[in-house]
Amino acid sequence: MKISVFGATGLVGHPATQELLASGHEVRVVSRNARRASRFFGPGHDVAEADAEDGAGLEQSLEGCDGVLASISSPKEDQCLANIQEAAQARGLKRLIFVSGCTVLPENAWFALVAGKLAAERRLEEGDVPWTVLAPGWFFETLERFVRDGRVVVIGDNPTPYHFVAARDFARIVRQAFENPLAENRRFVIHGPEGITIRTALERYCQVRHP
Repeated sequence: MKISVFGATGLVGHPATQELLASGHEVRVVSRNARRASRFFGPGHDVAEADAEDGAGLEQSLEGCDGVLASISSPKEDQCLANIQEAAQARGLKRLIFVSGCTVLPENAWFALVAGKLAAERRLEEGDVPWTVLAPGWFFETLERFVRDGRVVVIGDNPTPYHFVAARDFARIVRQAFENPLAENRRFVIHGPEGITIRTALERYCQVRHP
């Protein structure tokens, strides 16, 4: 397949792009800044410039593609996905995969980010483009953001256990979702096998990365 990836330079989109390429798929990196994305990936990559928020360049960025991965972070995520979905329908794409989250539930709609993702998911379900929603938990790779100047900073003592996911494992799931027709028009919650607190996760992380 030839797949357009929105958010290809991000924590989730980058390993997904690498996994798709390693598996023999073609990938078009879509960015609001094509020059910066080209520097990030290096020469030889297919890069297109488009803006999901205002829709500029979207149809051209999907030209000749079979599928699209939307891994975006924006306060206007619902509008971004609406524009991508409209462009995907116009180009006759076979699959649109949206990266949501496992806490994206109606009872959490008071939080603006969740409300946007919920609206985006509903829009997918009501549209004509075959879709898959992947709803992961926390990623291990986010733990590095807690480390500042040789110290781990945590505010509060949250006892909630989280089932962390590795971005590379998630990338394989993205690839399988594109390849497997049984993933069409379904929502998958993705999390790791062990529930641990953020404090425990950070302690283990630092033992390996910052001993």
